[in-house]
Amino acid sequence: MKRGFARPTPEKPPVIKPENIVLSTPLSIPPPEGKPWWLIVVGVVVVGLLGGMVAMVFASGSHVFGGIGSIFPLFMMVGIMMMMFRGMGGGQQQMSRPKLDAMRAQFMLMLDMLRETAQESADSMDANYRWFHPAPNTLAAAVGSPRMWERKPDGKDLNFGVVRVGVGMTRPEVTWGEPQNMPTDIELEPVTGKALQEFGRYQSVVYNLPKMVSLLVEPWYALVGEREQVLGLMRAIICQLAFSHGPDHVQMIVVSSDLDQWDWVKWLPHFGDSRRHDAAGNARMVYTSVREFAAEQAELFAGRGSFTPRHASSSAQTPTPHTVIIADVDDPQWEYVISAEGVDGVTFFDLTGSSMWTDIPERKLQFDKTGVIEALPRDRDTWMVIDDKAWFFALTDQVSIAEAEEFAQKLAQWRLAEAYEEIGQRVAHIGARDILSYYGIDDPGNIDFDSLWASRTDTMGRSRLRAPFGNRSDNGELLFLDMKSLDEGGDGPHGVMSGTTGSGKSTLVRTVIESLMLSHPPEELQFVLADLKGGSAVKPFAGVPHVSRIITDLEEDQALMERFLDALWGEIARRKAICDSAGVDDAKEYNSVRARMRARGQDMAPLPMLVVVIDEFYEWFRIMPTAVDVLDSIGRQGRAYWIHLMMASQTIESRAEKLMENMGYRLVLKARTAGAAQAAGVPNAVNLPAQAGLGYFRKSLEDIIRFQAEFLWRDYFQPGVSIDGEEAPALVHSIDYIRPQLFTNSFTPLEVSVGGPDIEPVVAQPNGEVLESDDIEGGEDEDEEGVRTPKVGTVIIDQLRKIKFEPYRLWQPPLTQPVAIDDLVNRFLGRPWHKEYGSACNLVFPIGIIDRPYKHDQPPWTVDTSGPGANVLILGAGGSGKTTALQTLICSAALTHTPQQVQFYCLAYSSTALTTVSRIPHVGEVAGPTDPYGVRRTVAELLALVRERKRSFLECGIASMEMFRRRKFGGEAGPVPDDGFGDVYLVIDNYRALAEENEVLIEQVNVIINQGPSFGVHVVVTADRESELRPPVRSGFGSRIELRLAAVEDAKLVRSRFAKDVPVKPGRGMVAVNYVRLDSDPQAGLHTLVARPALGSTPDNVFECDSVVAAVSRLTSAQAPPVRRLPARFGVEQVRELASRDTRQGVGAGGIAWAISELDLAPVYLNFAENSHLMVTGRRECGRTTTLATIMSEIGRLYAPGASSAPPPAPGRPSAQVWLVDPRRQLLTALGSDYVERFAYNLDGVVAMMGELAAALAGREPPPGLSAEELLSRSWWSGPEIFLIVDDIQQLPPGFDSPLHKAVPFVNRAADVGLHVIVTRTFGGWSSAGSDPMLRALHQANAPLLVMDADPDEGFIRGKMKGGPLPRGRGLLMAEDTGVFVQVAATEVRR
Repeated sequence: MKRGFARPTPEKPPVIKPENIVLSTPLSIPPPEGKPWWLIVVGVVVVGLLGGMVAMVFASGSHVFGGIGSIFPLFMMVGIMMMMFRGMGGGQQQMSRPKLDAMRAQFMLMLDMLRETAQESADSMDANYRWFHPAPNTLAAAVGSPRMWERKPDGKDLNFGVVRVGVGMTRPEVTWGEPQNMPTDIELEPVTGKALQEFGRYQSVVYNLPKMVSLLVEPWYALVGEREQVLGLMRAIICQLAFSHGPDHVQMIVVSSDLDQWDWVKWLPHFGDSRRHDAAGNARMVYTSVREFAAEQAELFAGRGSFTPRHASSSAQTPTPHTVIIADVDDPQWEYVISAEGVDGVTFFDLTGSSMWTDIPERKLQFDKTGVIEALPRDRDTWMVIDDKAWFFALTDQVSIAEAEEFAQKLAQWRLAEAYEEIGQRVAHIGARDILSYYGIDDPGNIDFDSLWASRTDTMGRSRLRAPFGNRSDNGELLFLDMKSLDEGGDGPHGVMSGTTGSGKSTLVRTVIESLMLSHPPEELQFVLADLKGGSAVKPFAGVPHVSRIITDLEEDQALMERFLDALWGEIARRKAICDSAGVDDAKEYNSVRARMRARGQDMAPLPMLVVVIDEFYEWFRIMPTAVDVLDSIGRQGRAYWIHLMMASQTIESRAEKLMENMGYRLVLKARTAGAAQAAGVPNAVNLPAQAGLGYFRKSLEDIIRFQAEFLWRDYFQPGVSIDGEEAPALVHSIDYIRPQLFTNSFTPLEVSVGGPDIEPVVAQPNGEVLESDDIEGGEDEDEEGVRTPKVGTVIIDQLRKIKFEPYRLWQPPLTQPVAIDDLVNRFLGRPWHKEYGSACNLVFPIGIIDRPYKHDQPPWTVDTSGPGANVLILGAGGSGKTTALQTLICSAALTHTPQQVQFYCLAYSSTALTTVSRIPHVGEVAGPTDPYGVRRTVAELLALVRERKRSFLECGIASMEMFRRRKFGGEAGPVPDDGFGDVYLVIDNYRALAEENEVLIEQVNVIINQGPSFGVHVVVTADRESELRPPVRSGFGSRIELRLAAVEDAKLVRSRFAKDVPVKPGRGMVAVNYVRLDSDPQAGLHTLVARPALGSTPDNVFECDSVVAAVSRLTSAQAPPVRRLPARFGVEQVRELASRDTRQGVGAGGIAWAISELDLAPVYLNFAENSHLMVTGRRECGRTTTLATIMSEIGRLYAPGASSAPPPAPGRPSAQVWLVDPRRQLLTALGSDYVERFAYNLDGVVAMMGELAAALAGREPPPGLSAEELLSRSWWSGPEIFLIVDDIQQLPPGFDSPLHKAVPFVNRAADVGLHVIVTRTFGGWSSAGSDPMLRALHQANAPLLVMDADPDEGFIRGKMKGGPLPRGRGLLMAEDTGVFVQVAATEVRR
C-alpha cells in the first residue's frame, strides 16, 4: 500500500563557517648591533693588564714566554677579542640563541592555532556538503526520512538540480590575510619561513569532500570510461536525484537497448509518466530507441527553446518538472532530438561516449581505470569554467544494481502527499453515498420540490449553503461543501476550484451549483453565473429561478469585466442599505429579524444568499490585473451580506496570491504544472492521474481530502421503465477493481473495471491530455442532440425551470443592441405611449438608456429642453451615431407630444438619413445642401418667428415660455400669439458644414441660438468638435449629448480619462454618474446607448422612421406648419400690395419696394435714410435689368416727373429725374420722357451726359456758412431727386477712361446733392471690378450690393459672404457685413 509523504519544513543544515585568517609574520634574520660599553671597558682593561704582564716578564728577563711559551699571550689576546665580538654576549647577532629558539616556538604555536581554525571551517564544509550530498550507499536507509524530496525549484534552493558524482578536493571557506611586514626572501628566517610555506600549502585544500555537477548549467554531460564504472556512477546519480528531488520537480527517462541494466528504475516514481497510464499505474518512461522515445515524448520538446543556464536564478525553475534523459543507446537520430544548444528544462546524460556528446570539453566527465574523474575545473559558486585544461575532479561514486534496486523498492512505497493528507482506509459511517440519495430523490424526473425544501427552510440552520458534491477516494464517504463562514462552522465564505483541461472542472462546477439548488429554494438562494469564455459550465442553468443572470464571454471586452465588478459593488451597497434600514449590521442578523417578523405576519424585503460563480477567473487577472485587488475587496466586504464567491479556473498562479489569502475551501483537480498546484494550495495536485473529477478538497492547511466528484450529467433512465426489454440499470457505486498485473518497464494494457461509479467518460488524446464528455459531445449535430439519452442534470434543471419565481436582476444586458423607441418611451412614461397621448406637460424626451451597473438598472437617457437646456448640442466623432441620435430625439418627441405642441425643422448636412423623419407630422421641413433655398427659408422662418414672438409676447403679456405653454396647451386663461407654432426646434445635422457653406446663414442661426430659447425656438446641432461652433454660441447649449468623441478634451459631462473608454460603436456615449457613490469620482462615466428610431415591431437592424410615421399618423391628423417659400416669380403688384400693409418702422417703408425678403417674406425697400445707392451683379439672365426696371417702375409710382420737360409737381409730392445709361437700350420705355432727363447708350453720349450731370450736381453743392438747421433740412437747393441708373457698366471703359468719372466725386456726397446711383454689372471678373472708379466709389460709400446668380469660385465678395447659383430674380442683398436673400419683383422688360 502506498504511503503518503509530505514535505515537512526543511531542517536547518549544518552551517559552513567561513573564516578570515591573517597569517602570522615569520621571523627575520637579526641585523648586527653594537657591544655594551661595559664589555668594551672590560676588554680594554684585560688587554692592558695582559700587555703589562707580558712587558714585565720580558723586562725581568724571564723566559716564561720564551720559545713555545710565547704563543700563550697571543691566545689570550685572541680569546679576549672573540669574547668581545662573538662569544656569550651575542656577538654580531640580534639575539642570543635561547631567545631565537623561544621566538620560533611561539610562531609555531600561532600556526597551530590557525590550523585548528582552518580545520574547524573544513569540518563545517564537510558536514554541510555531506548533509546535502550524502554518500549514495547511505540513501536507502534515509528513505522516508524528513530529508527526502526536500529540494525546491523556487530559485532560492542553491542545491536544486545539483548532484554528487564523487569525492575530491575543494578550496576551503577561508579567506587568507597576508602577513604584516613580511620579510623579503633574504631577510626571512629559514625555520619559520619554511613552516609558514608548508602551512599554506596543506591548508589551501579540503580533501574528501563531495564533488557535484549542476543539471542547470549544461544541457548534457557525457560520462566517458569503462562501462561498468559509467553505469555505477549513473545509478548513483539517479538515486541521489530520486532521493532529494520529488517526482513533481524532476522526472527521468531512460533510452537504452540494454533494458536489463535498467529494470530497477521501474520502482522509482520519477520514471512514471503522469500523462499516460496502464494497468500498473503511470507508464514507465523507459524506451528502447530514440524513435520510440521521440514518438512518446514529442510534447516534451514542443514549444521549448534552447537550454538556458539558470542555476540559482531569482525566479522558480521553468519549465517544471526538470527532465533528465539517460541516453544509453548510440543512435545518430539523437541529432534530430537535441542540438548543441540543448532543450530548455532538459538535461541529458550520455553513456555511449559518442563524439556527438563528447566534443564539448566542459560537458565531459572522463574516467580512468582507477575511478578518477577528470573534467574542466569550475568555480564553485558560479559554475563557470575557469580553465581549459582538464585535471583531477573526483574519485567516482559507484552503486551496484542490487544497491540501486534496494533503494528504488524502498522509495516505491512512498507517494507525494501533504502534511495534512490522510493515507489509508477509514471506516465510513453509514449514510447516503450519492447526491440524489442524500436528498431522498428516487426519480430525478419527478421531484417534489415543495417537500424537498420544506425541511430546509431554516436559513439559520446548519444545512444552509451545505451541499454534497462527491465522495472520498479512500472510503467512498459522501463529501459536503459548506460555504458558510468559518465562524459559522463552514468552509467559506469564498472558495476556488482549479483543474487543467480534461480534469472535470466544468462538471464539478455544475455539480456544486445543482446540488445547492436542490438544497435551497430560490427565495433563499440565488446565483450569478459568469464565465470569461464560452460558458459551457454555466449555460445549462439558463431559466432556472435560482439564477439571476448568466454572463458569458467577459474576456471579449474589458469594459464588461469592469461592469460586472460594478454590479457586485452595487449589490454590496444595496444589501448594506437594506440592513441599515432595518437597524442591523449584517445579513445573518437581518434574516433573523425577518424570520421573526414573518412569524408575526409582517414581511420584510428578502435578502437571499447570493453565490457568484466566476469560471476561468484567472483569464480575468491576465486581461485586467487590477481585478485581483477588486475581487479581494468585494470578497472581504461581501461576506457580511451573504455574498459568496466561487471562482474556478484551469490554472492558478502567483498573481492570485492575494486573492487566495481570502479564500476558504479549495477544490483542486489535476494541475498542469507544479506552480499551479502550489498556488492552489495543494502541491500534490500535479501528480493526480488524468481522471475527470478526481481532486483534493482542502478545507484548511491541516484538513485536505482526496475526492471523486459525482457526475450528475450521466444518462437518465426512469426507474421501472425497461430499455429494449431489459430492466433499467440501477446506479451502482462501488470501488473499481483491477486484477493484479506483472510490473515491468513495458506497457501493461489497462483492463476494463468490473464495476465502478458512474463518472464522466474521458477520451485520451495523442498528447496525453483527456477530453471531458462535454468536449466529446460538443461536436454532434443538433439532430443527434435531440435523440440523445437525457441527462440527470438536465432533467432536474427542466423541472426547476417550471417554478414560478422572478429573482432579483443585478445584471442588465450589456449595451449591444439599441432598444426600440416605443419601448423606451413606454418605460419613460410608465404606460403605453399612445395612451393619454400628448398629455406631457414638459419638454423631456427620452433618447436612449443609461447603463448603471452599480444600481442594477438601465433608466431612460433623457434630454430636458424646457428650461436652461433648451438648446441641445450633440458631439461625436464620425460614425458615432449623431444623425441617429437626432432621429431618435424627433421620434421621441413625436411619441410624447402632439404636432401642435412641438415642431421640428431640419437641416440635413451630414447624410440623407435625417430625411427619414420628413413624413412625421411634427416635422415641417427637412432641407439639405442640395436645396440651399429650403435651408435659407427654414432659418429665415424661425428667425422671423423669434422676432415676431418678441413683439407678440409683449402684446399678450406673456412673461415666459412656461406661461405660453400653460395658456396654449394647459388651459390657463389669457391671450396667446396666433402664430401656429408651439415649441419649435431647428435641427442642424453638421454645424460645421453649414457654416462653411453659408456664412450669412450661420450668423442667423447664431442669433436663434442666443435669443430663440426665450421664445420657444430651440436649436439642436451636431458637431464633431465643440471648437467647430462659433465662440459666441458655445455657451448657448444647456443640454449636451456626448457620444464617442473625436477628441476626449471636448468631454464636459465626464472626465476625459473616462470619455476615452466609450467603445467604437454607433450610438454609444457617456454621461456623468447621476447617483451618490462614495467610492466613485462624481465625473466618472456611465455608458449610454441611443435608442433605435423605429418601433419594436420592426427588425433590430431597422433604423428608418416609417413605423413611427405610421403609428403617429393614426393618432393625429395635425401637421407642423411647413416652411413658406418664395414663388419662382413675384410680380411688382404683389410687392406693392404687401408694402401697402407694411407697418414696420426703420426699414424704409413707404419707399421704393422692389423685392421680397426671404427672411420674413416682407417687402424690401431702397432705404435712402440708410444709403442712397445700390449695386446689382450676377451672371447672364439672372434678372439684373429686370431689377432696374422694377426700381424705375417704383420711381414712377412714388415720385412726380422731374425732367426739365415735365410740368411742375404737385405741392408736397417729391419729384424724380432719371439719368439713364443703357447700352442695350432695354430700359428706354420703363419711364416716360417726363422722368428721363437724359439717356445714353454709347460712349460719346455717356461722356456728354456725365458732363451735364456733373454741372447740375455742382450747382447743388452746399455753400459755405450754412447753419446746422439749414444743413439738416437741405434747404440750399430744391428740385427733383436725381437717379443715375447704369445698366451693364462693364461695357463702359474702366479706370481713367471711364466716362462716368465726372459723376464719381458726388457719390460720397449724394445725400447733399440728392443723387442716387443704381448700377448693374455682370458677375464675371468681379474681383477686378475695383478698377472702375464708379464701382470703387460705391464700395467706399458702403452701397448695398445685390449678388444674384454667381460663381462661388470667385471667392468672398463682401466680408465672408460669397455668391452662388440662384434662380432668376433671386439674390443675396449684402449690406455691410450682413446679408439677406431676396426675390426681386418681376417687371416686363423690352427685349
